[in-house]
Amino acid sequence: MNKKILITYDTESGSTREVAEIIGEEMDKLKAESDVRNIVDVDNISEYDTIIIGSPNWYGKPTPKIKKFLKKHNQELMQKPFAFFFTCMCLTKIEGENSPDLSVFQDPQFNIIPKLKNEMNMWEKSHAGSFYIKQLSKIIPDVKPVSVAVFKGGLDFSRLSFFHKIVMKLITLMIKEVQSGEYLNPDAVREWTEKLCVDLLK
Repeated sequence: MNKKILITYDTESGSTREVAEIIGEEMDKLKAESDVRNIVDVDNISEYDTIIIGSPNWYGKPTPKIKKFLKKHNQELMQKPFAFFFTCMCLTKIEGENSPDLSVFQDPQFNIIPKLKNEMNMWEKSHAGSFYIKQLSKIIPDVKPVSVAVFKGGLDFSRLSFFHKIVMKLITLMIKEVQSGEYLNPDAVREWTEKLCVDLLK
């Protein structure tokens, strides 16, 4: 029997939805039964064998909707293969700091140059792959994802709330890596999905 996979997401500029759709297409090629749905349209996850969740970077954390969903389904996620992906505009790496149990798949578009922690500013520290994992584990400390990925997404001011638009415009003035535009790399998503399938569909 084919495995039934839920690929659910929250999105702001649309990039996280696009990543979820690409993952779904790749899963379908492998004869898995994928269901790609916005997080607000998912209430029951008991019918699924595997869960993949995606979130835009919300100031170094998953969005409030994703956090609420993770907490609500914490017990069920402990019983199922589970993977997570972020979309964001920039990603850093703290030199010498790695998770001993979980690696982060990093979109090659980021061109990351590791830096010593004491040489990084607050922004850089809060956008490190290890920081994302720590934030995720704070929300669901008993759930260990099979894999976590970070993909470069996009920034579309017309899709943001008034307050968030102001914040992001200020950030674009201060952080050169964060600029409006669409930067999604479908090949990176497919590469992660292929690797992920080895663990999720065995």
